[in-house]
Amino acid sequence: MYSITHSTPETLAAAPDSVREVFAAFTDGVPDPMQLLSASPFLLTQQFTVMRHFRAHPTLSFPLLAAIRYTVARSRNYACCTNFNETLLERCGMTRPEVEDLYAVASNDAPLSEAGLEDREQKLVRFVLLVVETPEAVTGPMLDDLRAEGWSDQDILEAVMHGANMSTVALVDRAFRLR
Repeated sequence: MYSITHSTPETLAAAPDSVREVFAAFTDGVPDPMQLLSASPFLLTQQFTVMRHFRAHPTLSFPLLAAIRYTVARSRNYACCTNFNETLLERCGMTRPEVEDLYAVASNDAPLSEAGLEDREQKLVRFVLLVVETPEAVTGPMLDDLRAEGWSDQDILEAVMHGANMSTVALVDRAFRLR
């Protein structure tokens, strides 16, 4: 699967305890990127800690975070995470056309949609995708608009980091995935 030595569920017996602990938390299978990160138990543990932080986030909802990952993964043509997060959004009640609308909204190709996320969440997803694609386009008034929607600076920063992390995972996965 990858060109560097990493753990898989099948080779887990030989893995360090920290890798086994992280893998055990995934009841529906260990995502490929987490298997890749097992090449560095430190990075795997750090990524898992970040995942746990977002899982319990008080203001960034599960569907919002899945939407951020979906739109960033799709913008990077990163199929495994695009498909995974599309499935998560559908489990949250969105239809496939609504997920498509979400991407169009995030890429500024469509007005805010009635489907799936609140307007303020759609605006945050749109902002995150802008940052990931064109960080120098961010302006003070854009931040003021998000603040006016009720997002704190911590929310904005953490949402952007979540999207940037998705972009990083796509890059690293592509570098080491066997072709």
